Amino acid sequence: MSEAHNGVLKGTRKLPISTIVDLTFNRIVRIWGLYGDDGDDDPHPRVMQYLIDTRFYGVYRCGSLVVNLHLIAASVERWRPETHTFHYRAGEATLTLEDVSLLWILPVDGLHVTGQDISWSKEQWQVYCQTWLGYGPSDAAFKGGRLFATDLDLHLRHCTITDDSTEQRIQQHTRCLLLLLLGEVMCPDTSSSAISLLYLRHFEDLEAVRTFSWGSAVLAYLYRELCTGALHRKVVEQGGTVELDKRLTNLGGVLTLSHVI
Repeated sequence: MSEAHNGVLKGTRKLPISTIVDLTFNRIVRIWGLYGDDGDDDPHPRVMQYLIDTRFYGVYRCGSLVVNLHLIAASVERWRPETHTFHYRAGEATLTLEDVSLLWILPVDGLHVTGQDISWSKEQWQVYCQTWLGYGPSDAAFKGGRLFATDLDLHLRHCTITDDSTEQRIQQHTRCLLLLLLGEVMCPDTSSSAISLLYLRHFEDLEAVRTFSWGSAVLAYLYRELCTGALHRKVVEQGGTVELDKRLTNLGGVLTLSHVI
């Protein structure tokens, strides 16, 4: 394991990477199937170039994962908030900035990703989305200051990008995709159904996106979710399937990054 990802395991070098991969890495799929008749194409090259420039391409490349809830439940049981490590029989293990940088190719140096709650009306959010995303969602698409991911997904499916598309349209399309990547893969909530529009302010200037430390933000979010789950863990069994009680935990980050690691 240490030869593949130095820093994943702390205090032990006995677990082979094949064991971890077999346990955690079920399969990777193309994210959402938004593009092409069969949903297996990439965005337009001009959009792809922005994904590369913003350094979000590594997250897009990984796509979405099939989550092993049994593994997540077991991991939360072994997480210790005091040391931010998993306690296994073979030793202690943790997730590091190096892991985030290697696997998702996210920057770990730069500006802090911070935000401040904004109490806006739906009309104000609609104008804001029209400006930066290129469309004004309906009233039903909002949940407070959050936008339902299904509405954003639907917009992207009907937003055709060609070689003749304006630069403004390309950038708006890119912001929609970045918002989905951040809100559904990198820092989702328990349901991943609604994405906070506070993230969008970091995507207003696409040239500045790469200057933020997204890797640090994702890892901090993951640690917080693990600590919350460990302190308030409750596992329920429904129909023979073990699930984490989402009423007491918010394990969105764990359900993605820990499986990539």
